[in-house]
Amino acid sequence: MNHPIRSAVNGDQHSVVLKEFVVGQKDLPRFRNELSLLNRLSQCDGVVKILSAFLDGDRAYIEMPRYTFGSLLQWVRDTNPSAEVRLQSAHRIASALERIHALGVVHCDIKPDNVFVDDDGLPYIGDFDVSMPTADRTRLFSTQTIAHGGTPAYMAPELIRGQSATKASDIYSLGLVILDLFGDGMPRAVGAAPVVPRSLANAFKTLLESMLLADPAARPSASSVVGSAAFRGVLVSAPLPIVAPLYWNQPRLVGTIPLLVDVTAEMRDVLQQIVNRTIVQGALGIGRDIPPGTRPYSKLAIAKVERVESPALYKRYLSLCDALRTKHHGATPTPAAPAAETDGWYDDNVLYAPMNVVGEKWLFHSTTWAAVPKIVRDGFDMRLSGGAFGFGSYFAENACKADQYARRNDSDGYPLLLCRVALGACVPTSVSRKTVRRPPCIHGHYDDAPCDHPRADSHYAQCTRKDTIGAVERHREFVIFDLHQAYPQFILTYKRVHK
Repeated sequence: MNHPIRSAVNGDQHSVVLKEFVVGQKDLPRFRNELSLLNRLSQCDGVVKILSAFLDGDRAYIEMPRYTFGSLLQWVRDTNPSAEVRLQSAHRIASALERIHALGVVHCDIKPDNVFVDDDGLPYIGDFDVSMPTADRTRLFSTQTIAHGGTPAYMAPELIRGQSATKASDIYSLGLVILDLFGDGMPRAVGAAPVVPRSLANAFKTLLESMLLADPAARPSASSVVGSAAFRGVLVSAPLPIVAPLYWNQPRLVGTIPLLVDVTAEMRDVLQQIVNRTIVQGALGIGRDIPPGTRPYSKLAIAKVERVESPALYKRYLSLCDALRTKHHGATPTPAAPAAETDGWYDDNVLYAPMNVVGEKWLFHSTTWAAVPKIVRDGFDMRLSGGAFGFGSYFAENACKADQYARRNDSDGYPLLLCRVALGACVPTSVSRKTVRRPPCIHGHYDDAPCDHPRADSHYAQCTRKDTIGAVERHREFVIFDLHQAYPQFILTYKRVHK
């Protein structure tokens, strides 16, 4: 649906645009909900920013910046950017769509006229229609677009047939947009069959061909597009966006005071499942680090879940991740850490999907309650850590292993942290080396055996049990040696359920 756009100058004397919507009284609650989602989207890199919103009678207005170039193709025509700059722009647009999809939103109308470009040549996806609920927008998009004389040139074939818009249809449209981004700046003709130029690099041709497949189920996800080998050069040269995770309450990484958000209602059940799944049968209460005289127990029951939102600590974590990404040239680090019991705990909720480009995993860490505030404030202190495999911080894939190190206060339960850990290149180790302060090379050589091999970023070791069974398959600890390699995302308070 088309909505009037008005040019204006705001109180700071900046040129802005006002998008107008007709909103009745009964529509206000729903409009505010959609606007709240749009405001969250605007915090993502590559998405048009929302400066303000206000009501005037039965009209609602959204204030947005006025971008220098009103469409992507206008920018191409006016500036004739180099192939490298076009590739960077394509990656930025794809990254923006990835974050849009991560929030569960289908844009429905990805086309060059809905991508705006600023003075610095940075593109922004815009024109989200908040005049109707998201479910209606995806269901009615194709019929309304055609009925109102809209251009179906960038619509996926299934939309032409009247089906609902999906993330896969967004990917098809994005493929056409990227294809035209490498053209002469002229708009695509309706019905024109997409032709991938032979002059493009093979990896880029393969990516575009997959995005333009007729079968929606066969198209890649936005995350797969962003991480494609076609963008390997961009992944090396462009820094990771310093933005807050989309599941945080605060959208910006500002301030220095950590915020603990009680998310027990929304997260306890799903995290209880991963705790239950990662307990090795017979391992609770018998580890070498369990204090003598501890009553036998058979379950770890989560009582409370808090999410740690620390802008300062997370920015340091992202900076470390950026260094790892650059070190490994934008490729998945090798050797990669083995599959862990905690992998995929978030099911299909891609908001929590790890960053494969830095070998990120979700792992458990436990300690004393006295240490928890220090970790939340400053991160993991290597000076206070240590174990059989060096002076580093240890993380477990099994809740039962982490539980061995948990210590409770008189009135509280036990602390268990579920952390994001950037393992990078991760190698196995089996020899006890209590004094090492960094991992070996990627072939396992430590400093006492000099070599020219690249240094690994972390290592892992097989855990052992005190019940004479010995090493337990898929029961490992991962060790990092840089305090910024881990971010304590969730604090779980749990009780030991006695037999």
